[in-house]
Amino acid sequence: MGLWSVPYNWTADEDIGAYLMNRYVRDEFKYLYYRAHPQRAVLWHDEALVTVGNALTTTVQSAQYYCCYAYQNASANGDTWTNSVYLAEGIYQVDGWCVRTSDTGKIDLSIGDYDLVVAHDLYTAVWAARQYLSKSPGSWVIAVPTSGRYVVTCTINGKNAASGGYDLMLTNIYFMPLSATGGDY
Repeated sequence: MGLWSVPYNWTADEDIGAYLMNRYVRDEFKYLYYRAHPQRAVLWHDEALVTVGNALTTTVQSAQYYCCYAYQNASANGDTWTNSVYLAEGIYQVDGWCVRTSDTGKIDLSIGDYDLVVAHDLYTAVWAARQYLSKSPGSWVIAVPTSGRYVVTCTINGKNAASGGYDLMLTNIYFMPLSATGGDY
């Protein structure tokens, strides 16, 4: 059977038997669900594992993308958390959504054995939601040499001289494939 180009219009109370399911779903899976598969891996900060410092607190904030962020309360220099992600071999843009304030610190972010950033300053004098973690979208790129599970580690590494604290108010970190050769991602 060849690919069809117009989706079947189901009618109310239609009996969807094996024939219709096979013809319009199973046999045409790539047509129906071509863009339904995730195109990036997302690590939600409220699901991270704190290894140094206080527990994560989730804050509902309508000004922030996804209406929330999480942070270690109270924060301190050296706070550390981890998360993990399965990545296929390939090249990825890495970024995330955060809130920047006059109380945010600097971060070290590593993926596996690779230091993505060291002492990345998140300070801003004015409270600002919907901020890219990188400050410059597309600037953080990583080459994943082999498919597998990678540990993402973030550590608070000091603060800007003007900052009043060491907060990291983070919603998520994501990995957007620029190229991948290892299959699904």
